[in-house]
Amino acid sequence: PNLKKNAFLVPPNPTLPDGRIAVQFFPNPANLRSIIIYSSTGQKLAERVVNGNGGTLYNFDLSRYASGVYIVQVIFSDRKITQKVIRR
Repeated sequence: PNLKKNAFLVPPNPTLPDGRIAVQFFPNPANLRSIIIYSSTGQKLAERVVNGNGGTLYNFDLSRYASGVYIVQVIFSDRKITQKVIRR
């Protein structure tokens, strides 16, 4: 229900001990441009450029980073949405 309501989710939050997360969309976002993961200090850690040719699930591995709060920024052609995720 939350996936349909919010158009995307970042499960699991907090992460599992292995540090992997997924960015999941519903429905397939035709206007998705990119997904960027930032540290809490604003350092870009990962980026997936999509340009509208993507799917509904994108996996990211935060295992090499310390425990803490990270920012997931989803960029669409018409807006940006951010969500915090906690790395255990």
